[in-house]
Amino acid sequence: MNTSFNAQFTTLFQRIFKEQTSNVSFGRLIIAVLILAVIIHAICIYLKIKHIKLINPLKEFITICICGYICVLLSITFFNREPGSRGDINLSLELTSILLKTIKQSITSGQILKFTDLLFFNLSIQGQLGFFIYYILNILLFIPWGFILSFAYYKENMLKRFYMPTIYSIITSGCIEIGQLITKRGYFEVEDLITNIAGGIIGAILAILIMLIIRLVKKIYKLNGGENDSKI
Repeated sequence: MNTSFNAQFTTLFQRIFKEQTSNVSFGRLIIAVLILAVIIHAICIYLKIKHIKLINPLKEFITICICGYICVLLSITFFNREPGSRGDINLSLELTSILLKTIKQSITSGQILKFTDLLFFNLSIQGQLGFFIYYILNILLFIPWGFILSFAYYKENMLKRFYMPTIYSIITSGCIEIGQLITKRGYFEVEDLITNIAGGIIGAILAILIMLIIRLVKKIYKLNGGENDSKI
């Protein structure tokens, strides 16, 4: 992107991001997550004292992250919007078609390195740049969700670490879209489903890569005489 277009995109991105998070109380979110963490920790201690179940610290931390991020998702997608303020069904796939068209153009023309320029040019002439920023934000929103869920299956094989977060991302996104439609706190949009699921998949892939790196480092450490008792 050229400098002026880059500046325009950055300004637009910041404006839309601020608009989407303007009613989110991050102070309350932090307090809610801290309260959840204390409650979950207290439950884990109780289960240990009563010899019901021993929950290791990593599993406890993952549970706190899952519950905490659910609070974040609900706050952004529901609680920061007035009930009845929106509500409609949008089955359009215009942004996705522009993205696919740009991928095809960049490959057939041999301009893969100029993919970003081609994409934003196509978005601009179609007047879809602002909507594409929502597209990006939806992906970013679900990347941590897929990341956390993949780590929740750290004892399982790599395939399960991938497809379980994907399934849960589909279910979570579907529930959010249906819930927004019913409560009229948002729109049911097919492209929201696509971008949310894509974000969950990206997050899962990132988690898998990090777990592979951790395993490789521990294997090297073990070969060099260290101990390795991790199951990640």
